[in-house]
Amino acid sequence: MNVNSWLKQASKITTRLDAEIFMMTVLGKEDRSDLVLCAEQDLVEDELKMLDMMVELRLRRVPVAYIIGKKEFYGRDFKVNRDVLIPRPETENIIGLVKEMNVEGKTIVDVGTGSGCIAITLALETDAAEIIGIDKSLKALRVAQDNADELRAKVKFIASDLLDDYHGVADIVVANLPYVDRKWEWTSPEIKYEPEMALFAEEDGLALIYRLIDGCEAEYLILEADPSQHEKIVNYAKKYKLVKRENYILLFQK
Repeated sequence: MNVNSWLKQASKITTRLDAEIFMMTVLGKEDRSDLVLCAEQDLVEDELKMLDMMVELRLRRVPVAYIIGKKEFYGRDFKVNRDVLIPRPETENIIGLVKEMNVEGKTIVDVGTGSGCIAITLALETDAAEIIGIDKSLKALRVAQDNADELRAKVKFIASDLLDDYHGVADIVVANLPYVDRKWEWTSPEIKYEPEMALFAEEDGLALIYRLIDGCEAEYLILEADPSQHEKIVNYAKKYKLVKRENYILLFQK
């Protein structure tokens, strides 16, 4: 069976895009257009087995990122596995906000770093003096360190439950913490493959965000949360005299 024949067959079972991504992964291609050039290439037995296994996993609703072991974030590929949350496109807004700020000589702390996508991207995209990535999961920190090494980013990773065990300077704190309420009905069935500790939180999904606000002394605090939660977060932050500066991503300034 050649590349084109397999793609046609697989597209009857899963989406054409999924099939092409799997083929690119197995053949080591960087662009979907490359598949046109090798459309008549015969696939060997090991390649066919790998491709069929990928389709089978996809039919079980395993996220594509976990199947191929990577996810793009801000134009770079990050290693992901089931120890870390899959980076979402909307989280890139945090990077845009920080890039608009004067961060030269500042220390930026990424709380709940997971794959390290935020911390590593900030290290590569800004002139901050120091980037710290914090997570309480040692498995997640290993993934983050692998990504930093691969992308040659200078980030210091620390094991800590939020800021409890971090005793350094934090001029800017950014965080994409677990904020999913288990009662939400619209959650995708695919999230069952992602680590629960990176997704769910108590108190309508806000427990960890509240704890971070309680313990944060940075000048700026940037949070990602569902828009339906913003009003509660803003009201909670008022007691610490934190002033909201942004809408989609919550930017607070002391």
